[in-house]
Amino acid sequence: MIYRSRYINKDSIVNFIDMIKNETWENTYSMNQVNDIFNACLNTFLIHFESCFPIYYVTRNIKLMIG
Repeated sequence: MIYRSRYINKDSIVNFIDMIKNETWENTYSMNQVNDIFNACLNTFLIHFESCFPIYYVTRNIKLMIG
């Protein structure tokens, strides 16, 4: 069975917070439509999130005992 998880630890959280703090957010301030602003914020957030907390896959063998 294959499980999907993310690397989340103290260092990656600190790195994520720093990246969000250092983001200029200029692209969101220049927009007028609420939906566009939301999508720009979400995209920026997800870029940093995916960068700081990458997905990794773990394979585990599960043996079933019958009888």
